[in-house]
Amino acid sequence: MDELGDILIAGTGPVAVQSAVLLGRLPGALGIAGRASERSAAFFAALEANGGTVLAEVQNATHAALAGECRIEQRFRGYGSVAGTWNTLVLAVTADAYLPVLRQLASEVLAGFERIVLLSPTLGSGALVREYARAQGADPEVISFSSYLGDTRWPEGTPGASVLTAGAKARIYAGSSRGASPAVRRLRAVHEAAGTDMTVLGLPAEAEARNISLYVHPALFMNEVTLRAVFAATQT
Repeated sequence: MDELGDILIAGTGPVAVQSAVLLGRLPGALGIAGRASERSAAFFAALEANGGTVLAEVQNATHAALAGECRIEQRFRGYGSVAGTWNTLVLAVTADAYLPVLRQLASEVLAGFERIVLLSPTLGSGALVREYARAQGADPEVISFSSYLGDTRWPEGTPGASVLTAGAKARIYAGSSRGASPAVRRLRAVHEAAGTDMTVLGLPAEAEARNISLYVHPALFMNEVTLRAVFAATQT
């Protein structure tokens, strides 16, 4: 069996669609789940109308390896409706939604995951997810990326079955709670085949610390003490 096994993608945005196209090239089943909302309803409606097939197109010929399509056999509207046994959970949602998504999954579904992949974490996301899983009696491998591999959007600005990837990073980083595991090596191969180099680091937090957003938008440091030092008239 492939190192990632059967893969469930959590999220119904452009990142989830592009990820599905890349991961759909691997052996094993592929499923997608989303929250119950108007935007996800529009996505699922478009997916049904397209026979369950999603499409990724690219803006530049240099990123042609990211283009393609795949059919998503299993689709779940609402995370609480996820059923079956899945080997890998890919969280293609924002970092602040990680725990809300995990909390909605049935306990037996969460217990079945051998690994959880965080595509767009912030600093500490891996530890947060790992501790939550452990509190529920699960012990999955947690893999954090430094960031999502590119810039993907809806071509028409509204959710649909196709996405446009306008740019891709030359390099990203990844770290696992279990070191250079077979799953990490497989993910690196998938990304490198798509034209993005993946450097494997020792821990999830090491990869998370390579996210440039931490320094461009440093939410961790926007507290009262720091704001006073930046904007107050007194010398620091």
